[in-house]
Amino acid sequence: MISYKGTNPVNMEDLRDDFNIILGTETHTSRFNNTDELYKNVESKYGKDKLRVVGHSLGASVGMYIGEKHDVETHSFNPGISYRSAFQSHKNNVSKSYVYTTESDPVSMLRYANTDAHRTFVDVRQKDVIDPHSIDNFIKKHNTTTLQDVADSKMHQMFLRHDKAPQAPQTPQQPQAPQASQESL
Repeated sequence: MISYKGTNPVNMEDLRDDFNIILGTETHTSRFNNTDELYKNVESKYGKDKLRVVGHSLGASVGMYIGEKHDVETHSFNPGISYRSAFQSHKNNVSKSYVYTTESDPVSMLRYANTDAHRTFVDVRQKDVIDPHSIDNFIKKHNTTTLQDVADSKMHQMFLRHDKAPQAPQTPQQPQAPQASQESL
């Protein structure tokens, strides 16, 4: 699986690329061109059949571009959809492009102008009342356990298993037959 992250609002390159999506010139940016090269390297190493592309926001725009260009199954969450992207067609593609959007997301509102029958749009009920574009609209809330916590726990369990000296297996004691007492003889 190849995953592309969304916009970091303090990263100028991310903001420039977002602006290029609005203009419909995103495929001319270094991000989109470099991503294409990266995809080709990953495909040559792992094979096309094993790949899926996923992303959110800016990352979903990049993912849609790469997945549709190379005919790989794509899952895009609230992508920025440019007019260029909305009106293109991938009718010869075999792999599907799934686009998940929340109804009031301003970033992916050109989904309504989409003419590409290859894309399957999935409306997702907005969970985050304040931010219709948030990735939180698509993921289940989790507790505060992090991947590092889980990894540390697994390592701890592994060390606990190996730091104890092995004990000799205990053989079950055979029940002894009752001995006759002197009095009963």
